[in-house]
Order: sequence, then structure tokens, then C-alpha cells
Amino acid sequence: MNYELEPEAIYLQELAVEKQNAGIRRDFTQIGNTIAFELKRNFKKFIAMLIVYFAMFLLLMLIVVLIEMLTDTFFNDSLGYVQQLFSAQYGILGLLTIISASIFGGSIISEDFSTQTGNLIFPKISKTRLLIGRIISRFSYIALCTGFLYTLMIIVTFIRFGDVPITILLSLLWALYYAFAVFCFVTLMSSLMKNTSMSIIFSILIFLMIFNMISGIFMFSRFTDEFELPMFFLLSYYETIISASLNMPVTRYGPVLGTGAMLGGDPLNAWTTPLPLSAGYGLLIYISILLSIAYIRYVTRQSKGE
Repeated sequence: MNYELEPEAIYLQELAVEKQNAGIRRDFTQIGNTIAFELKRNFKKFIAMLIVYFAMFLLLMLIVVLIEMLTDTFFNDSLGYVQQLFSAQYGILGLLTIISASIFGGSIISEDFSTQTGNLIFPKISKTRLLIGRIISRFSYIALCTGFLYTLMIIVTFIRFGDVPITILLSLLWALYYAFAVFCFVTLMSSLMKNTSMSIIFSILIFLMIFNMISGIFMFSRFTDEFELPMFFLLSYYETIISASLNMPVTRYGPVLGTGAMLGGDPLNAWTTPLPLSAGYGLLIYISILLSIAYIRYVTRQSKGE
């Protein structure tokens, strides 16, 4: 009798494996369909952001030209020139990152509840697969915008000097890593807010005002003197590794220009950048926590009454 049951057991096992493989194929197909749909849906936003990035690059070039004309400073090597580009764009790249992350990520979750879509863009697609597809597609546009800005800087540097510092590629990787962390933060805000507008407004407000305010309080209270740990709790702090990675400074802690005259005494000290290892782990922790909370909030959030 055991010999008679053996073929049936083998058949059931093969059937279970076939169903499992079919389920995996369906999962990837639905994620792929979501990615394609989201890419088409947000294409106009992508073109608009490319225009914004190009306009900010022209402003950046104008700043560098004015610096050279007014200070009689002329750069002899590509590394110094690229460092000046990043020095002139201090704050610009961070601003572009939070704007693009807010534009593409502000509606990633909140739109399903503000418009009562019920998450049914495709039949029988789970929230998990829907969110994965949206994250991949929307961050792809952010990555392309960031890469576009770096491509422009590389082209200008190569035309002027005939070479480009290889460390600019490392800076690009840090920029993408940081941009994804910011995108995850906006995704969390989208899971908490009632509509897209609130997600965008609160995300930009927290980055441009709250984080800077906290950093200023730490600095003026001298709480950061010889103590780097508090700055790790500010996501905006990790932006500094993008430019610092071009030529990692030996001294990462020092006086902030202008603060001495402001206070009528010695200038205040601040940390200029985290170590690469610290930045890598810090951003990874941020990404893990932000995405986990956003995912839990998304799958447990009700479609009505919020």
C-alpha cells in the first residue's frame, strides 16, 4: 500500500511546488506592473524636476563664476574646482533632495486614503507589493535627477580641466544613499498624514526648519563640544558626507566661521561631517526604522475615517 501512495505523494509535492513558483511569478509580475504604471504616472513630474535641477545647476555655475571674478581665485586642478562647486552649492543639493523626495514620495501612501482608492490599481495586489513597486519606481526618478546633476558637473569639469576626480563617483553614491534615506522619511510622513499636501509641507518644514533649529540649539549651547553623538540623531547631518567624501578632511570638528563675531567672543565649534563608516551605519539605521514604521502604518491603516 505504501508503494501505491508514493506516486500520489510525489504528485501533491510537485503541485505544491508549482503553485509556489506560480505565486512567486505573480508577485514579480504585479510588482513589475506597478513599477511600469508608476513610471508613466509620474513622468511629467520627472521632467519638471529635471528642469528644476538644471536651473539650479545654472545658478550654481553663476555663483562659481562670480566667486572667481570677485576673489581672483582660479582653480588649477579638477579636485579643487569640484570642491568649489560643492562649496557653492552647500544647501542646494540638500534642498533639491528634499524637494524631489517630497514631490515623488509625498503621495506614495497618503493618496490611497485621501482619494479612497482602496489600493486596487491592479486586481488582487497586496499592499506590500504595491508599496515595493512604488518605492522602486519613484526613487528611480530621484536617482536619475541626482545623477543628472552630477553628470552636468562632470561634463563642465572635464571640459575645463580634461579630467575628473574619481572621488566624485563616491560622492554620487553618498548622495543617492542620503536621498533614499530622505525619501524613506517622506514615505513615513505620507503614511501618517491625511493627504499629500500635508505630507509634502511637513516633510519640507521638518528638514528646512526643525532639523536646522535643533542643530543650532546644540551648537549655541556648546552641547556638541567634543561630543559627536547628538548629531547622529539628525538625518540632515548626514548630508555633509556628500561633499566631504571628495577629499575626506583630517579634522572633522572645528570653529564655525562668523559665530565668534556674532557672540563677541570665541567662535562656536561644530562637527563638519561624520566618518564614512558612521554615516553608512547611521543612514542604514534610519532607513530601516523609517521604512518599517511606514510599512506597519500602511498595512494597518484603515481606508475610511482618517
